Amino acid sequence: MCKQAGQEKTDTIFPLNIQNPGKRGSIMKNEGLERFVKAQEPFYAQALLEIRNGHKASHWMWFIFPQLQGLGHSPTAQYYAVQDRAEAKAYMDHPLLGGRLLEISGELTRLKSCDAREVFGWPDDMNLKSSMTLFEAVSEEPVFGQVLDKFFAGERDKLTLDFLEKEKKDKGRYTVRKDADLIREPSPKYSFGERHDYTVEDYEALPEDTRVELIDGQFFEMWAPSLGHQAVSMELSFQIRNFIRKRGGGCSVFAAPADVQLDRDDRTIVQPDVIVVCDKKKLGKKRVAGAPDFIVEILSPSTREKDMFLKLMKYKKAGVREYWMIDLDKGRVITYDFEADDIPVIHGMDETVPVKIFAGELAVDLSEIQKVADGIG
Repeated sequence: MCKQAGQEKTDTIFPLNIQNPGKRGSIMKNEGLERFVKAQEPFYAQALLEIRNGHKASHWMWFIFPQLQGLGHSPTAQYYAVQDRAEAKAYMDHPLLGGRLLEISGELTRLKSCDAREVFGWPDDMNLKSSMTLFEAVSEEPVFGQVLDKFFAGERDKLTLDFLEKEKKDKGRYTVRKDADLIREPSPKYSFGERHDYTVEDYEALPEDTRVELIDGQFFEMWAPSLGHQAVSMELSFQIRNFIRKRGGGCSVFAAPADVQLDRDDRTIVQPDVIVVCDKKKLGKKRVAGAPDFIVEILSPSTREKDMFLKLMKYKKAGVREYWMIDLDKGRVITYDFEADDIPVIHGMDETVPVKIFAGELAVDLSEIQKVADGIG
């Protein structure tokens, strides 16, 4: 029985546990826990508000309620997976992350609803169960058990417990890398979704027919786009190129595959579907060095999560001025004008949408884009 049923929501906030003692520090060689800090920065306040309102409405589950590695299979789920028991403990000991997890979990116990699916939808209700099971297992904080009691009648996630138990048994045959604190099994030279310490040098050493993106030291495999995807990319590039030529140049447009060394470091190279670069100093012989002014990604089942969340955050932080996501499956285009606001605008495929980096002088007729997509197949 849900003891919280019938209670009214209040403005009381579960106290932040910012003085949680224990060792601090990164578990992995790369950003470690910093990947969660960066991901939460633009989303945590919104996530907390949605939970207080009793309904998750946007996409932040992976890095607000993280779960153990091996339970999620999308690139985003793998990137934000907690590697093992040690990283889960470090997450709880982190002065910001641990406190936030306690705060937002506490808000769950205050909700009138006892139905996790009503609050989170599927499959995020199951992700909540696995996350609460993980953090209950590595800490003495009672709130995680309270959430499990409230929403799942006290049932713990069996797969999470099985993985934790297997980790204990397997420790004897694992190896410790000298250049990192992470305990792991030996991995092949290149693996996707596992290692986080690849560099541009590794990227350039890949076979020429291997198409991947390198994001924060991790390889994300890419598949050949559909014909409709390619046709839309070409049509949009054509419209932009014609506009630039008519106004006398000043910017360059490129379609994938074109390498973008987004952060000018040795840990990230992406291949957006369409880019516009107005700073000629960023154009090198091999790739673009720095953030393009305008980026378009055409969403597909294999890249949707990465484009909508991971790359969205990377592009914003790197200094991209404007970002569009063309979602042909749902008949919409999501646009971000980062120079003006962080709030996206959603357009139907029957609209004409101005490109803000050109002060609206270029307006893309989305119906023409849709016609091109409909004409394939």
